[in-house]
Amino acid sequence: MPVKIGNIKLFPLTEISETIGVTTVTLRTYIAKGKLKARKMGGKFYVSEDALREYFTTIDEENLRRDPEPGIKRRPGRPKKNQIG
Repeated sequence: MPVKIGNIKLFPLTEISETIGVTTVTLRTYIAKGKLKARKMGGKFYVSEDALREYFTTIDEENLRRDPEPGIKRRPGRPKKNQIG
């Protein structure tokens, strides 16, 4: 359950973890790498609703490097016979 302070909703990592299906360790890694903004209060990390929105709407450069042309599926292996180059 999110914590409300005024008009700000703060979500604990455990709730985010359960909701999106990643571990809290993964979320802490994202925080350490600067991918996800969070604040630590009382020994627990909290993520604001705005920070979650930013995370899910920002294009991740790391993923762009992995898949430079989204939508085009690539399979490892040799090229087909009719492909030259």
